[in-house]
Amino acid sequence: PGARAFFYQGSLKNIVIKFHGSEQEIKVDQNTQIDQRGLTGCFSLIDVSLKDINIKSKDSNCEDSVNLIKVKGNIESINITNSFRDALDIDFSKVSIKNINVKNAGNDCVDLSKGFYTLNKLNLENCADKGLSIGEESILKLNEINVIAANIGISSKDSSLTTIENLNIKNSKKCLKTKRKKQEFSGSILN
Repeated sequence: PGARAFFYQGSLKNIVIKFHGSEQEIKVDQNTQIDQRGLTGCFSLIDVSLKDINIKSKDSNCEDSVNLIKVKGNIESINITNSFRDALDIDFSKVSIKNINVKNAGNDCVDLSKGFYTLNKLNLENCADKGLSIGEESILKLNEINVIAANIGISSKDSSLTTIENLNIKNSKKCLKTKRKKQEFSGSILN
């Protein structure tokens, strides 16, 4: 319980990474959500170049199950099940991802900030807050997204440009939302 793992700098190619948290209940409070390095992810990749990798995460109890920070390259798949808060959080990155599957997130299923993102297919289910959140001047090109059961299906905010070809949103309170959340940004465009 409370375990974390991270890769810092370098490159990863043609590998499968599996992070399995603890299935037992542990006490989680705000003081345990950020580790001594300032990381919020149970599994984090920081300043890493990626090629054809697969990431699997299950039963995490951190603020972010998987956190990618300043990464570049391409990812074959990310599969995340049972996240305490955000399932996938990507910041300051330039990545292409073929498939993202998330089931059961205590907050956002996928959260993108300040980067360039090309995503092929997302299947997101049981997201307590947003299925997909795009913010802070991100540029997103997305081929297909399926969201089942979220508070908000897709939220694009804070000077972000989001383009989606195909979307299917079911059992969500709001399907789409654009807004300005932080005063240093303008609104958002959602195509």
